[in-house]
Amino acid sequence: MRSPTARRALRALIILPLCTLLWSVTALAGPSKAGIQGRVFDSSGGAVAGAGVEATNLATGLRRKTVTGKGGYYALPGLPVTGQYILKVSTPGFATREVAQFNLRAGVTASVGITLSPAIQRSQVTVLGTTEGVRSDDGPEFVARELRNCLESLGTGTLYVQPGSPWEKGYCEGFNGKLRDECLNGELFYSLKEAQIVIEQWRVGTTRAGPTRHSAIGRRYRRLIALRWQRVQSHSPEL
Repeated sequence: MRSPTARRALRALIILPLCTLLWSVTALAGPSKAGIQGRVFDSSGGAVAGAGVEATNLATGLRRKTVTGKGGYYALPGLPVTGQYILKVSTPGFATREVAQFNLRAGVTASVGITLSPAIQRSQVTVLGTTEGVRSDDGPEFVARELRNCLESLGTGTLYVQPGSPWEKGYCEGFNGKLRDECLNGELFYSLKEAQIVIEQWRVGTTRAGPTRHSAIGRRYRRLIALRWQRVQSHSPEL
């Protein structure tokens, strides 16, 4: 029977070679971790603090996140070297930046500097307002109570032309006369939709393709006259 001293000596002789073997294997294999570090800048070269930095391992799905410090620095230590990584940086006011797939080397901390570009911001502004009043004559269709109530609800009112003063609304006088003579007097509307369609057809035919009623301009088509006027305004040769 062995004494306790002999048993302790035998145990030490067995454990010591095993420890030596494990240390040798570890030394030969080298470190299995790596890291990423760097700085985040804006387009002017200034450091961007508070930007979120995320490294994703495409092989394992591992994700590691951090935030840049005051000087724009970041660090992601202890990353497995197996698989490729994608580095993504994002922060409000800048476009998200991604660094393409890259590999890490065991025991090496990769240095990756990233420059962010300003984000493209789009906004739509709608400006609404009301006019002082709608100028018209004092015909029954314009003095109707429903029309006046409608204008009042929109925050505007009526501006009637003084009797015998058609020049107060010169642009409307010719239009109203032509609309009534060429369209309204020859139609009978059974619904609001029918009126909208018929009047729109008259408007398109009158303003775009219809011949003029004035012999002074040779009864040319209004579209041709508009093109001529545009060329005159731009000092281009006449059609």
